[in-house]
Amino acid sequence: MEFIKKYKIDITLTLSLFILSSFLIFTKLGTKELQNWDEGLYANIAGEMVKTGNYLDLKLQGGQWLEKEPLPFWFEALSIKIFGFNTFALRFPAALLSIFIAPLIYIISRKKLNKMWSFFASTLFLISPAIWFPHMLRTADFDMLSLSLFLATLASYLYLRNKKMWWICAIFMALGLVSRGFMGIIYIGIIFIAEIIRPLFTLQKWNFKKILTFILVSLLPWIIWHIYLFATYTNIYLNVYWKEQFFTRITDPLQGHVGSTSFYINFLQKEMGSLSILFFFFGILSVIYLFIKKRSWYYSFLLIWIFATLLPPHILTTKLEWYILPALPPLYISLFTIPQTLNDFVKNKNFKKYIYGIAIVFLIIYTSSLISQSIQKIQNIRKTSTQYFVHSIQNIIPQEQNIILYNIENWNHGRTLPSFYWYLHYEQNLEIISINKPNLEYYLALVKENPWWIIQTENLQDIEQFKKDFSYSVMTKNPHYMLLHITQNQIDDNIK
Repeated sequence: MEFIKKYKIDITLTLSLFILSSFLIFTKLGTKELQNWDEGLYANIAGEMVKTGNYLDLKLQGGQWLEKEPLPFWFEALSIKIFGFNTFALRFPAALLSIFIAPLIYIISRKKLNKMWSFFASTLFLISPAIWFPHMLRTADFDMLSLSLFLATLASYLYLRNKKMWWICAIFMALGLVSRGFMGIIYIGIIFIAEIIRPLFTLQKWNFKKILTFILVSLLPWIIWHIYLFATYTNIYLNVYWKEQFFTRITDPLQGHVGSTSFYINFLQKEMGSLSILFFFFGILSVIYLFIKKRSWYYSFLLIWIFATLLPPHILTTKLEWYILPALPPLYISLFTIPQTLNDFVKNKNFKKYIYGIAIVFLIIYTSSLISQSIQKIQNIRKTSTQYFVHSIQNIIPQEQNIILYNIENWNHGRTLPSFYWYLHYEQNLEIISINKPNLEYYLALVKENPWWIIQTENLQDIEQFKKDFSYSVMTKNPHYMLLHITQNQIDDNIK
């Protein structure tokens, strides 16, 4: 009770961030169509885990998949077991962890900033247009999920490093590594550097044993997982995980994802406006000034965090918008160190009150505007015609039937694009056979076993070339696709 009384306002603000986060993240969470890259791809892997009961071998449409760490797939598989095969289940784990992000930013900020500025820093991150970009918030992708674990690592480190339960930060770090992989080692580096420089601020640092324990506990699950992959797949694992997915991203643009040195500045400018970039710049300058002026370990920690997450995306040749995501929390915190810097430069109390008054009014209006825009984005989410089409199939085709996909949603190596595959194979429990024109006659000869076909409307003429031998019924359709039930008019010997 004494703790609650002492931190009543902090608890109230933290709970309000939970409530706001929950509303913005969970409202209509399962409505939006599943995106192929990457949530549809991840959905296929998690779905296969549940179908086969094999949770160690990550498989994508029958093929081995060694590109990512396993923990998020296990989370999604567990969610599917609870909620069933649906989009909400896929997005639930990342959404659940995402509602902790804004409160964690508030908690980290409060180590040095006052309640008001900490609240604005965490709220503005939550409603930032940048994190509403596809692949980040409200998706089954893993970036927000892993960010929440890394923020929990930093928050527990800051508040528990001198307590008996200091090891909690290593547990969160370990979970982050088996979610995000090698790039998560950046956060081990942040804590390691922040720890060894503490004597420069006349502060006690962890002893060697504690530092070593932190590193080993953090790395152990990740190392065990990779030993398993190496022992099981050896050369395939080395070529896919390390050569293709790690080193290639540094030296060459992976899958054509390339950009200029200003790629991330351009992205943030497009999503948030030039003024935000300018404020972030002044925020970094403010932290540098406070670090020099105040000789505060916290500001050195914040600088390490900023540059450790800001520089690697710029070094990598592969450019993807969500690579900048880990840098946004410390940038927003740095933004609200500016009032502390102004305190040193503005001596007139009345003028200072005037500046702060204008800033607070602006922030309230700006924050309210962004919240309104975020709510509007959620309200505008609608199911697509493709979703209605694939869901209508469940009332027509019995489960566990074969379904022919003729020349639609084709991917590489004879596979189907992940989202369409998820809807048909996992949600509708159908076995997909993906074909193209060279296979058409062969599979038409097998219509007795495979009467159900999905085709693009413009490809109907390919089927009609064989109307002497086959007839079809259009069972359901949308502007793009048609579900056909094809029957044979003559015996198989007439098909040539």
